[in-house]
Amino acid sequence: MIVCAFFTANAQTNTSGIRLTVTDRETGKPLPYVSISVKEWDIQRVTNEAGLAFIAYNPEKPDSIHISLYYIGKRPYRLTILPQPGKITEQLVQMQPLSLTIDQVEVNATRGRNTLSNSSVVIERSAIESIQAYSLADVLQLLPGQTIRNPDLQNQQALNLRSVADGNSAQRNNAFGIGFYVDDVPISMNGNMQTQNIGNNSGLIRSFTPPSTGQAETYSVNSSAGNGFDLRQMAVGNIEKIEVISGVAPARYGDITDGAVLIERVAGVSPLNVSTRFQSGNTNVSASKGFKLGGRGGMVNTSIDYINSVTDPRDRLKSYNRLNAGVLWTRFLDKNEIWKNTVAVDVFTTLDGGKADPKSVNQQYVRIRNQGFRSSMRGNIAIDKKFARNISYTLGFAYSVQEDYSESNYNSGVKPVTDNLQTGEKQGQFTPANYKVVESISGKPMSVFARLESNFQLYTANVEHQVSYGANFSYDDNFGDGRQYNPLRPRTVPSTYAGERPESFRDEKSLAQLGLYAQDNFNIRIGGGTLRNSIGVRADRQGKYWNFSPRLSTNYDLNRVWRVNAAFGLATKAPSMAYLYPGRSYWDVVLINHYVNDPARNLNLTYTLVENPVNTHLKSSRSLTAEGGISFRENFLNGSLTVFYKQTNDGFTSNNELAPLVLPNYVLISSPAGQQPVYEAQGTNKYPLTHYVLANDMHNTSKGFEVFLSTKKINAIQTSFDFATSFIHSRSYNGGTTVAPPDNIDFTQEAIIGRYRTGWQEAKEMISTLSTTHHIAPLGLLLNLRIQAFWLMESETERLAGYAIGYFDQQYNYHEIPEKDIFDPRYAHLDRTATGGSKTKVPMVYTNYHMRLAKEIKKKYRFSFYANNFLNHRPSYPNPATSGQSVIELNQAPAFGGEIVLKF
Repeated sequence: MIVCAFFTANAQTNTSGIRLTVTDRETGKPLPYVSISVKEWDIQRVTNEAGLAFIAYNPEKPDSIHISLYYIGKRPYRLTILPQPGKITEQLVQMQPLSLTIDQVEVNATRGRNTLSNSSVVIERSAIESIQAYSLADVLQLLPGQTIRNPDLQNQQALNLRSVADGNSAQRNNAFGIGFYVDDVPISMNGNMQTQNIGNNSGLIRSFTPPSTGQAETYSVNSSAGNGFDLRQMAVGNIEKIEVISGVAPARYGDITDGAVLIERVAGVSPLNVSTRFQSGNTNVSASKGFKLGGRGGMVNTSIDYINSVTDPRDRLKSYNRLNAGVLWTRFLDKNEIWKNTVAVDVFTTLDGGKADPKSVNQQYVRIRNQGFRSSMRGNIAIDKKFARNISYTLGFAYSVQEDYSESNYNSGVKPVTDNLQTGEKQGQFTPANYKVVESISGKPMSVFARLESNFQLYTANVEHQVSYGANFSYDDNFGDGRQYNPLRPRTVPSTYAGERPESFRDEKSLAQLGLYAQDNFNIRIGGGTLRNSIGVRADRQGKYWNFSPRLSTNYDLNRVWRVNAAFGLATKAPSMAYLYPGRSYWDVVLINHYVNDPARNLNLTYTLVENPVNTHLKSSRSLTAEGGISFRENFLNGSLTVFYKQTNDGFTSNNELAPLVLPNYVLISSPAGQQPVYEAQGTNKYPLTHYVLANDMHNTSKGFEVFLSTKKINAIQTSFDFATSFIHSRSYNGGTTVAPPDNIDFTQEAIIGRYRTGWQEAKEMISTLSTTHHIAPLGLLLNLRIQAFWLMESETERLAGYAIGYFDQQYNYHEIPEKDIFDPRYAHLDRTATGGSKTKVPMVYTNYHMRLAKEIKKKYRFSFYANNFLNHRPSYPNPATSGQSVIELNQAPAFGGEIVLKF
């Protein structure tokens, strides 16, 4: 009662503001639960059951504001209003249905003026529908600099923004630094640990490689540890809007270094929408429905999406089946309808099960599983008090079960093995000549997220301030069984020394983060225009470190057409649990290998080295972003130019380090019948083992520009044009060093093992996309043609001289080599063959052509067709790596698909 009385009293005191009445343009009926946002005031509202919403403001010196309205199945509505001090401004909004029969249909990504970032790119619902997308991966191809590709559901799809960095670590760091937010809740990748042991697995983060293939293919959908979100896992049927921030993000967004993808969904009354998509081996069926509950029950939206993908019928193991379902429930929790609350529950699962390849000589069997759920609750209370206009909250919880399982017959002959779990010598066993390898990686990541924030408005020296502040908390853990191997039936070869043991993820620690932030959006009248500024700061407790991230953005209207903008900001990304707690690494050195096919006389004596790295020393990766631009907006033509510079330091990578052992040299003395052999130690042997250590040594710098141009529809030809160009120049390098013991160590030398520096990688890309949209509204017909031009595609790796920069002596003590002595003959035996130095460049400008056609009938039925590379334009050029004996073919093969949408 006290809360209701507070809301009632507060609602009655508003004397200055804007009252919106929102209706359906076709029926005239009020639209409840319409989402409303005012960027300048950083507030959100929602219409009540009568389609009404009230936005209060400080009556002192209001400036023009931009209001955006969203409702499921309706075209987004935007308006600009100049509030009148001391008055209530009435505004009627009539929202049109989202249909091909309305005059303006946006099918491209656009750069808006009133977004969260100066360089945000927005993808509306109409553009999402035009793509005929199987997953989020297809939709994000609308972004500048992204290549239009055929749907790929067989391989992990991660997003990279403003970076074309070459090399696995650089790409992985960029993808890992991009945050994905669904209904204001981040999709956390911090608890994903689906990877083999990093320390003795070439320093790579990857799932297992089936022994029968010997290839890099993993047959896995879960190998996203330490990487970005796998875009295939998200259906797009219930997404209303996507805003992609590639530049400086507002202060409320933390644990990111390379951008954010903000995905918004809304609830409302909508017809049953059933769609099916099909394209060579891919089939997708989805359905959604929105309805109103009785009384004050609010709105509920339900959706379900199923995908089946088998691109190669010859490969029985390679398929992808995914099922997504979700419920979104929005209602008011108070009788005055100023407390909006939304609950969302989404479930997902793969349906592939176990698969065996009858053609495999090793009788390989693979089972992949990835299933779980995400739930969230978010709300907004419009209390309109002096230091709290709104109180908003967000709670999120996610849990999933991930499993990569493989078994295969292994025919490698008899070999010594051990299951020793401690450092030291132990008698082991011998494998049979043929046996079955069984291995699995089982994870159960869990994440919790909470946010509480508010905002208020004030004036200082005739300057209007919109201040927002808040705190967020996240917690990640993993309760899976982890890496499960039978060390007595391994898949590794003893000469590599790398051993495998079971390792539970439950034994590892968790990851907790706390963030505090505040941001001041203020406007200053200068000359005849308004200078809009945003100054924010974040403080994040990530691991054992506090990180501070100031962020500043500004824009100024030169006149009614032209606007200039600039932004600068820092951001940080915490290392994931896969980096912090990679688990124990084992190295097995066989000291005696005496096998005579007699259990009584066989002897396997193995020394095991165990290391358990806990990498809490890892710092968060850090990024610095600066950007500036200019834009113009006229009645017919809009455009923008953005120039950016981004530097990322302390990224996560691995370096090869020395782990030397000096062990006894055992010599057999005798081998009596029916007894184990007699042996004794005669001297020692040196084993220069190496292992991979995680470090903050990855660095990347990217710079470039983005151009957008778009026209209104030219009525004479019923066609509009959109043009985008992106140029990116990236340079990345590992600031660490690597140790490389030679195959045959010369122990007569003082310097026996060298340390070498690593090189840089550099890449440049320039891609333009011209989109022409021929739209005849009375016929419900839309034809979209996209032409991509690839002006520059170039990459280069540094040619590293083979000289060492340091060495280990015979006692494994390390010594730096002074720069003046690098070419001294004393160290010439350490010189390696020069590596790298490759440079590739596409020696031509080439193009690609894509077409999409859609026809709508009576606003209930839509038939769509698309053709990628429909001209089958596949230029090629001689492969310099093979001296022209082979060719490199550009562009993918043509792909054709269709979609049928039915609304009931």
